[in-house]
Amino acid sequence: MSQTTNMMQGLRQMADEIRVQLHLGGMEAKSTWADLEKQLEQLEERFGYEGDHAVETTRQIASEMRTAVRDLKNRLF
Repeated sequence: MSQTTNMMQGLRQMADEIRVQLHLGGMEAKSTWADLEKQLEQLEERFGYEGDHAVETTRQIASEMRTAVRDLKNRLF
C-alpha cells in the first residue's frame, strides 16, 4: 500500500470518527436540554405556587439554571 493510500484511509477514518462524535454530541445536547426544560418548568410552577415566600430560593435555583443553560449554549456554539 502506498503512503498516499494510507494517508487517505487515515483521513477517512478520522472523518468517520468526527461524524460519530458530532452525532453523539448532538444527542447529548438534546438530552441535556430536555432535562433543563423540565427543571425550568418545575421552577416556574414552584414560583407560581409559593410566590414571594420562596423568592430567595427561586433566585438561587434560577441562577443555577441560567448557568446550566449558558454552559449548554457554549458547548453547542
